[in-house]
Amino acid sequence: MNAETFTGDLKFMTPAFQIVLNGQRTDPLVLRDVLEVSFTSDLENVDSFEFVLNDWDPVARLPKYSSPWGPTGAPLQLAPGGPDVPNFEPGAEVELHLGYLEQGALPLIMVGEVVSLAPGFPASGAPTCRVRALNRFFRGMQKVYVTGNYDGTDKAIIEALCRDHDVPLSMAAPAAEGELRERVEVDGYLQDEIAKRAKGYGLSMATAPGEDGRDMLILFDAARAQGDPVAEFLWGRTLVSFSPALSAAAQYSAVEARAQDPRQSGDAQNVAVTRRWSDIGLAADALGPAGQADLSTAVGGMVKVIKPADARTEEDAAKAAETALREMAQTLITGSGTSVGLPGLRAGMRVTMGGMGARFDGTWQVTQATHALGGAGYTTSFQARKEVLEGGAGLG
Repeated sequence: MNAETFTGDLKFMTPAFQIVLNGQRTDPLVLRDVLEVSFTSDLENVDSFEFVLNDWDPVARLPKYSSPWGPTGAPLQLAPGGPDVPNFEPGAEVELHLGYLEQGALPLIMVGEVVSLAPGFPASGAPTCRVRALNRFFRGMQKVYVTGNYDGTDKAIIEALCRDHDVPLSMAAPAAEGELRERVEVDGYLQDEIAKRAKGYGLSMATAPGEDGRDMLILFDAARAQGDPVAEFLWGRTLVSFSPALSAAAQYSAVEARAQDPRQSGDAQNVAVTRRWSDIGLAADALGPAGQADLSTAVGGMVKVIKPADARTEEDAAKAAETALREMAQTLITGSGTSVGLPGLRAGMRVTMGGMGARFDGTWQVTQATHALGGAGYTTSFQARKEVLEGGAGLG
């Protein structure tokens, strides 16, 4: 996926939002009761958004949104003679639109399903009600329980699960597909069964509309993302704050994966595969200018030994070792920052950082982005990791 660059000449204007409940736009009186709204896009978790409402009806002297009915069971009204108070009950479909008024129609940020409603009754001040929704597409996958036996690699099983349950799929080609197997037991929720196999390949999950307009499941290699950066952040200008960190505490010079092949006998059963940074394409300038900064200085000679439970063959062991190295690469240089509100920024997208020196300037990948609109205005806070691998296929 390619994301259009959305900073550049963008002038930041009047932020605004709209909430749609079960296909109907909420009344302006409801929007006035919203104290804050936020949306979080995350590589590790299902996308979500939440909003906090003033939950007190000063006329009826009752909680308004957490229990939208009066003592007789009749719906409360937003104003005398006005529309009923909306019911944000779990299971309801909600949409969040967020952007800037001067840019026209507010863009759709997420279609979700309400999963929780949490009122708060403080010692002082008015009660509030926090409503949280999860991405509707992934929430639907969490409700489908799958059982059966499948043949093939994990990639083939993912494709079969999506095909059997009519889930459109776009999947990046894994570096090592793994061993063909027969009658692999699948027993769990569709979301979990796909996620654990995707994680074995180092792939992250996202969703976006396909060519036919239907939501599509996208499995992409987050550690080896491609595509042009969607934003350029310069400290002191477009970047309000940023805190990077270089850590070698959990790094090793190589990973050795050990397994036992049940098809062999004697010493031939023991399988050991070692993979080094050069095997997964560590960039020469990962830690600074090429030739000036080297990871081996900090971790030379340190080898991590793993014994993956599901590895049976040399190919399985190689896949596990490479996955472990890619996971290390994702924690080598990380950071968190805040910028003015950018509605299009999502986890998985690439950005460039500048103004912080040769070690930290460069291309980064956003791992989590939170858009918040409240009393302090509209800001986007994010977590990111610097790209240290060359090539690959990812979310751009």
